[in-house]
Amino acid sequence: MKPIRILVADDETGIRDLMHDALGSVGHIVKCVDNGVDALEWVKTNPVDVVFLDIRMPKGDGLTALKNIVRQRPSLPVVMITGCGQAETIDETIVNGCFACLVKPFSIRDVLGILDVLSIKAA
Repeated sequence: MKPIRILVADDETGIRDLMHDALGSVGHIVKCVDNGVDALEWVKTNPVDVVFLDIRMPKGDGLTALKNIVRQRPSLPVVMITGCGQAETIDETIVNGCFACLVKPFSIRDVLGILDVLSIKAA
């Protein structure tokens, strides 16, 4: 299987480390940033197959980044990550074009399941 190029944008070091180590260990290429501004810049200048994007970050929130990513690259799947889990927030991300939403705490199995679905869709 071809490695998936994954961008993870989350202000929590633990989430970034978990995603980087777990997804990298199964052969995927993972880039991590800690804010939405850097996520947008990475998407503009690098090949990416999927983005995992935290909703709340101190520098460049995820919802704004989502809107810009969808505008720039509408076919790029974006998976939102949230610690609040409020239905209104999740609904807003879906309306704005996210592929899926993960509520913290989530398991790496949840992430791998989303990647599997994306692989099936791409086939």
